[in-house]
Amino acid sequence: MLISDEWASTLPSAAIQHARRTLGADAHIVYTVRNYGEFLVSLWQEDVRAGKITVDLGEWLAGRDFSESGTRVRGRIPIERQADRLGPWVDAFGASNVHVIMTDRAEPHRVATAFGALLGVRPALLSAESPQLVAHRNRGLTAAEVSFVLSVGQAAREAGVPDGVIRSHLHRGAFESLQASRTPPRDEALPGVPGALTSRLTDFAERQWDLFESWGLDMVGDRAEFVREARAGAAVEKNVVPTDLAVHVVLGLLEARR
Repeated sequence: MLISDEWASTLPSAAIQHARRTLGADAHIVYTVRNYGEFLVSLWQEDVRAGKITVDLGEWLAGRDFSESGTRVRGRIPIERQADRLGPWVDAFGASNVHVIMTDRAEPHRVATAFGALLGVRPALLSAESPQLVAHRNRGLTAAEVSFVLSVGQAAREAGVPDGVIRSHLHRGAFESLQASRTPPRDEALPGVPGALTSRLTDFAERQWDLFESWGLDMVGDRAEFVREARAGAAVEKNVVPTDLAVHVVLGLLEARR
């Protein structure tokens, strides 16, 4: 049996204990991670597209918790504390049954290979290039796209458009359509971490990796990739919008209004 849920790490302790009783002592927990800075950028831009975040990356990061790692926190553990969020699973299932797989662009098949080994299946069954996986890849927004999404959302709120309409027509309509249907030029810049925050994120990533190692988990991947300094943020002219970007948003909005 394989159960996959990207939000499982947010479950409260009671739910994790229920999973332990239901799945049994032999269940294995697999936790996939990526470069820490890029993970936060990806999370931010995806939540901007979904309407959950309405501020730029610098302001959002400034409000996150990058204090000391390894402290047991009651209630929901903040999403940026990746290693801390794995702690309740280690407590419930034991370190020998918990695995961390570090993704790496230099080794694109790593996750599929590691999962295949744990499941005891042929490598080709979980090929990273299988048609099923390729068809469901989810690209991130470019710097120009995410800036436009923020600007349009802000303009709609300032104009008094009801929240329900903003969610249904923009975030679940036009912006979702933009992400799914537009193919950005190869040279269109991607969002990145503001330069003033890169060292802070790198230091916290180091402490998070130390916590992973302190539990003696089965780890696939390298510290260097996890703590690597994320790319710097690209400057975006807010008054300059690529024509095809605007067209995709308008078409998505018209489709949502049908």
